[in-house]
Amino acid sequence: MFKYFFVLGRNHVLSTAEALSVFAKLQLKFNIISLSEEILVIESAVKIDCDKLNNTFGGIIKIGQILDETGLDESENKFHSFFTADNLIGRYFSAATSKLHIGISLYDGGGDKKYLQILSRQLIGFNMQIKRSLGEKNLRVGFVRVKERILSSVSVVKNKLLSQGTEIVLIITPDKIFMGKTLVVQDFELFGRRDAGRPYLDKKSGIIPTKLARIMINLSGVAQDGALLDPFCGSGTIIQETVALGIKKVTGADISFRAVSDTEKNLDWFFRNFPHYKLSSYNIKLIQTDVSVISQKIPENSIDTIVTEPFLSPPIYQKPDIKLISQLQIQLADLYLKAFQEFHKLLKPKSSVIMIFPTFTTYDRIYFLEIVPKILNLGFSQMKFFPVDLTVRYNLKLTFRSTILYGGKTEFINREIVAFQKT
Repeated sequence: MFKYFFVLGRNHVLSTAEALSVFAKLQLKFNIISLSEEILVIESAVKIDCDKLNNTFGGIIKIGQILDETGLDESENKFHSFFTADNLIGRYFSAATSKLHIGISLYDGGGDKKYLQILSRQLIGFNMQIKRSLGEKNLRVGFVRVKERILSSVSVVKNKLLSQGTEIVLIITPDKIFMGKTLVVQDFELFGRRDAGRPYLDKKSGIIPTKLARIMINLSGVAQDGALLDPFCGSGTIIQETVALGIKKVTGADISFRAVSDTEKNLDWFFRNFPHYKLSSYNIKLIQTDVSVISQKIPENSIDTIVTEPFLSPPIYQKPDIKLISQLQIQLADLYLKAFQEFHKLLKPKSSVIMIFPTFTTYDRIYFLEIVPKILNLGFSQMKFFPVDLTVRYNLKLTFRSTILYGGKTEFINREIVAFQKT
């Protein structure tokens, strides 16, 4: 059996949902060993292609393999034996380089905070223990000092831990301490290029973050040969990330001529700047149309999934009052329900819609768009991101209607990620 860890992004519920969706798409058989706000640990009977997963995920920061473990009731000597040269060389890194670069991160895997605090205070001591043991093998070692207990992915890359050493990862679970090494980290520079590097962005209309777009596509479970539609494509972030994931049939639509034009220009920039993607191998269609009549432009029962962030709200610069929220909810409800009427025509049976609704925050509560029952009456069922037992066991915090919130507590408008399936 093989054990792997996945370091979760800031919205750990969303990152976990994405990971489980990708595992399901790949038909990976696994068991969850541990799940917390920081990290997911799984066990699989087969070896996992971590590079492939890393190139797929949007919300997973690091992926690595567990190599050693000990029970909390076992001898401390067993744990300290993990840091010996005989155990580290060849398993955690190669001794071929002239100087090894090593860092240690400590993650809360849902274990007792007492053990987390104890090990946090001992991190520098573990560094010295490794240095002494490797020094006896005439190996030079440089350590990356961690301010708290976790090295960022940027620090791992900048200090060349994966190419000239290792990041050792310690995970405290309710009954064990796992130790492993990081194999890959999220390519933050590549995401940054695809995000900020695009030449045509309409910030006034709002721009979905590139990583969130990718997460939503992964949540849809769309097959590589499936057909994806974004009917509110804006500047084309979801379209671009669909292409980057190698999904060949992509349609973007928007009521705005500028939005469709910006998407086309951004895609041209994408294919020029990332030439290993070949435009000729994709079937990409861009359409200017109102979503309320989109079925006149796209054949019925031809779409496998819809992934979209629609118009959420005009810019709001202070906490909205109830009157403004009510006005916006009426406008948006009308737009979204017309959209879902059209979605039902376009989607194949059992196909999914992964969509963002806005939530509005006042001083004392969050207001949701109350249209879910009406959507269900249009011929949809609501999809669950997690089985109920998993939600309860690991205290995965969903909304009262089993959706996922995305955004900061201080923002006036946040995103609610919803999932539906055509019945």
